[in-house]
Amino acid sequence: MIKFNALKTAAAALVLLVSGSAFAQVSSGAGSDVTLNATLQETLTVSLDQTAVNFALTSGSAANAGDVPVVATTSWILGPGRTDVKLYAYFDDPTSALALGTAKIASDAVTASVGGVTAGAFTNVVPFGTGITIFDQAITDLNRTSSKSSSVTLNIDLSTGYAQLPAGVYTGTLHFQAQATT
Repeated sequence: MIKFNALKTAAAALVLLVSGSAFAQVSSGAGSDVTLNATLQETLTVSLDQTAVNFALTSGSAANAGDVPVVATTSWILGPGRTDVKLYAYFDDPTSALALGTAKIASDAVTASVGGVTAGAFTNVVPFGTGITIFDQAITDLNRTSSKSSSVTLNIDLSTGYAQLPAGVYTGTLHFQAQATT
């Protein structure tokens, strides 16, 4: 019986030795690769909290404030070459910011304040028309993805050159547009 137990032990050892080499790991050699490409597009958007500003005009008065400020929120995700973001407000035609038929109020009669600071009349040439710069933000690695909100209050100055302006509803469109530069 001792010989039989020794033979069983030897057979078990042989099975373990043979099975260990039968299940050894095998490698495919050099690995196969996949290139990963992920694109985050640049974006630059402007959203406004108002769709209309109303003015109660008084002939000959310099103080004809709009009834609500316009809050312009500019949001951006920019690439590494961008160095600056500017927001502009402008009119297409500086001679006719608002009109009633042939009667016109020029852009130089419309003034703005941004965050309580006077920005002036819409008389500057900006990239998109005649207007003002709402803000000019330098871009660094710390604000490459960011946003900025600007509160713009408007006024129409009728104190000079508008003594014969006819009564009626004058309409016009003020555009807000942002630009990122390199």
